[in-house]
Amino acid sequence: MANLTIDMGNTRIKLGMFERNILTGWASFHYDQEGELMAWMEDHPVDSSILSSVKSADHPLVREIQTRFNPNRFNGRSPLPVLLQYQTPDTLGQDRIAALCGGQALYPERDLFIVNAGSCITYDLLTRSGIFEGGNIAPGMKMRWQAMHEFTGRLPLVDPDQRVENDQILGRNTIEALLLGVTQGIQAEIDHYFSILKLKYPGLELVMSGGDAVYLSALEGRAMILEPNLVLYGLNQILQHS
Repeated sequence: MANLTIDMGNTRIKLGMFERNILTGWASFHYDQEGELMAWMEDHPVDSSILSSVKSADHPLVREIQTRFNPNRFNGRSPLPVLLQYQTPDTLGQDRIAALCGGQALYPERDLFIVNAGSCITYDLLTRSGIFEGGNIAPGMKMRWQAMHEFTGRLPLVDPDQRVENDQILGRNTIEALLLGVTQGIQAEIDHYFSILKLKYPGLELVMSGGDAVYLSALEGRAMILEPNLVLYGLNQILQHS
């Protein structure tokens, strides 16, 4: 039985093909690649599908996908394989919920600290009993560089493809200072949260996902699980759970 998961984020649309719980194929498109997106979906017929979107229901591309492919729409009423201990579940991002469900499916009966690094970075705790205890939201890597460029008079916009030495802590010019100020700051955030939570959850494991996960994971010194497609795995679990 083939399932299709569709994750419409702030900047990209990610799709995953599953045969039960195995990811057999995936693709990623920007919003200006609607033709390529539709062609890919036409070429991959499925038995069932699910759509998660940060865009509203009246967004043109959301309407087009719903009309042509009729996927299940993930919303606040969808049954979940995890328990949300959150005071405002209706405002909890669908990608965060899906990442929790993906963590529960791939790494069951483990305490997980899930870092989902996209346009924003979310830091979430999922206990081994499948309970979401809460989390935080912070600006993403590119958002921080963009903000420093736009809200100052002279700071340049950093190219995310620029690199510094892996063991470098301090910048020796403005570009390096901007690069390291953001990446070292995010690494410090991860280390801070993880170290505090690990005192309460000694077996805690770090899971990194999202579009910037590969880049950030290369900077992180501690052991971790890297799964960039965690949200897609979670959507597949929600689809099967419904």
